[in-house]
Amino acid sequence: MPKKIDVSGMRFGRLLVLSKPDIVRRGRRHVECQCDCGNIVFVEPRVLRAGHATSCGCYHREVVSAICANRLKHGHARQNDSPEYVAWIHMKSRCYRERDSKFHLYGGRGISVCERWLNDFSAFLADMGPRPSPRHSIDRIDVNGDYCSANCRWATPKQQSRNKTRHRLVEIDGKTMCLAEACERTGVNYRSALWRLNNGLNWLPPPPRTERAG
Repeated sequence: MPKKIDVSGMRFGRLLVLSKPDIVRRGRRHVECQCDCGNIVFVEPRVLRAGHATSCGCYHREVVSAICANRLKHGHARQNDSPEYVAWIHMKSRCYRERDSKFHLYGGRGISVCERWLNDFSAFLADMGPRPSPRHSIDRIDVNGDYCSANCRWATPKQQSRNKTRHRLVEIDGKTMCLAEACERTGVNYRSALWRLNNGLNWLPPPPRTERAG
């Protein structure tokens, strides 16, 4: 059985743990925490350690309030006024809204939005420009980097798929590229090339055998 970790006295974001996990709520042990704003909340230790609770809820309220204020400031009374605005809202939600279904993939692992974009949609639009087509969405070039002008672009689903860390990189004509792009350039079947790589072979198929005359 794994050893239980005593989180009393530890800090998780804005929350300072005041007690050991001896408070039972709904059949689960909780710890008493004090938020920097002064509120007292009761949280499961595993939720704190996983990074899913970092405030009493005040941080989320501040972010939502700032978003609403910025929407009014720039004349975006409805969330669906423009696809660029929707992308900006969703980008921030993934990074700062703990109830977002994708928070654990973004804010939960440290991905944030740069200060220039965080509360200024006009700055985001000025840096990114209009979305080229309905098929494009915001994409981070470095999947482990933050949202900022140097690390973001409008990309198609195909481009984003190639940018994922799980894709294999190969070299062709002295250039490194993902296997899918290399296969497109050479006309090689992708599944066959991937099978050869996974079995320790060159991704390129061997040249056809030529029979000797006589």
